[in-house]
Amino acid sequence: MDFFIWMVTVVFYAALHYLRAFLKLKGFTPGSSHFDLEKAIDQNNPRCLLTLPKEIYLCYRQLYEQSRSARYNTVVYSSDLQQKLIMLESKRAKNG
Repeated sequence: MDFFIWMVTVVFYAALHYLRAFLKLKGFTPGSSHFDLEKAIDQNNPRCLLTLPKEIYLCYRQLYEQSRSARYNTVVYSSDLQQKLIMLESKRAKNG
């Protein structure tokens, strides 16, 4: 079940692309790096391109950290969490 450590990375990259697309729709170009995108949505940054709800920034930041941890550190997910993820994926697959 090694693929569980990559699930958070996939979710992070999906969020990254959604945020980039959203910024582009609003007429902004956040740059090409993860750092550029983070600064573009960080309300504490004086050069913030677009003010989003703080929860979005915090979720993006958490996903970024977790995806880095999944890719570069040894991460072990509990079997309980793995079972929950399997159930969620199964429901998603059934509902199309």
